[in-house]
Amino acid sequence: MPLLRSLPALTAALLLAACRAESAPAAPETALPSLVRAEVGNAAPVRQIAAAEDGLYLVDEAGKLFRLGSNGQTEALAEGFAPDVLLGAEEGLAVGGWRDNGGLLRLNAWRAEGHQAYGYFPAAAHAASVWHSGCLIAAAEAGGAAYPVRACPQKETLNIRAERRDITLLPDSRPVLWQGRAAVLGSPDAHSYRHGVLGDGIEAKTLYLLDTQTLRDAAEPFTLPAGLVFENNTVAAYGGKIAAVVSGSGAGARTVVLALQNGRWQIESQSTPLPENRWQSPFVFDGALYAVQMPHLAGRLVRYTAAAGGRLSERELGGGLSNHAMGSRDTNIGAVLPAYALIPQAGYRRLYALDKTGRLHRLEPELPARIVRSAVQGSRSYWLLADSSVWVWRQPETERISGG
Repeated sequence: MPLLRSLPALTAALLLAACRAESAPAAPETALPSLVRAEVGNAAPVRQIAAAEDGLYLVDEAGKLFRLGSNGQTEALAEGFAPDVLLGAEEGLAVGGWRDNGGLLRLNAWRAEGHQAYGYFPAAAHAASVWHSGCLIAAAEAGGAAYPVRACPQKETLNIRAERRDITLLPDSRPVLWQGRAAVLGSPDAHSYRHGVLGDGIEAKTLYLLDTQTLRDAAEPFTLPAGLVFENNTVAAYGGKIAAVVSGSGAGARTVVLALQNGRWQIESQSTPLPENRWQSPFVFDGALYAVQMPHLAGRLVRYTAAAGGRLSERELGGGLSNHAMGSRDTNIGAVLPAYALIPQAGYRRLYALDKTGRLHRLEPELPARIVRSAVQGSRSYWLLADSSVWVWRQPETERISGG
């Protein structure tokens, strides 16, 4: 379905629905478990968190790396991690950053064998990386431009095994593994759509799908028409498809679903666009597509389903929610567990649990500070607050065992 067609103005009915969402009543209290403050031992104040199968990894203000295990014990692992750099983790692995004597940011990977591997190439300061087949798919930087690299640890060094300097990534790109390949946004554009709610005024024009070994194109790059941008730094894996956010051409954000057909991306369906300079943050839960529309205003939670004519129809589930803080590069601070998706309320001090029927459940207690980051480990979600405390919520045991 071509995107280059006239996009109708938002109807009065949709605007009225958004207004109703702003004043929607809070969901009732339920008997779901309460959030509990995690004891993090000497890891304080905490600045970064990332979860993996073997525990919650933390970086404190001094740059020390810790792991909180399932036994509730916190273990010191390493030093030299930059506390202001995004942390990533897999089982037996934590990836962050360090700064050399000249202040240049480099990648830093700790592995369970006790080794730290350092990258001696400049890393993009706000980008994330993913671990695949023993190597990192990450973003290096040269001349102020970010480009993809595949870096593999060898003793104490992260060696670049593949790179694509002909591709310019977003400076805060977040690659996503999709069917064994890496989906990432690039071709930065600071002129087509001026909104700037995601940390800077730079959006993307092109979706790349890269082979995780060679970084060669695994599909033809998909570049949006003039006037349109991907208003996000990442995409969402939606089964055998990709969900993304597209804005521009006189309208605000819409959620689009892209399907790969014969090596080329096609826009299969799209939602009704929001008004100009209004954004939405989609996510996938239990195989279904959801979004928080206008998370800085109405906070309208909707579920999308495919409809005739290449449309995504929507059903409103609640209002007053927000999975994105204005200016943050973390475009979804919610958490998706097997039986629930957790979404912050506007203000980021209370959480709601969305179940598979579409019902919202308010969780207790109200948190003492704003949520700044989340991490998921199986049936547990962790929440880093602005006061550096870490809280944990675990879905009920029966649902954890049954998966629903």
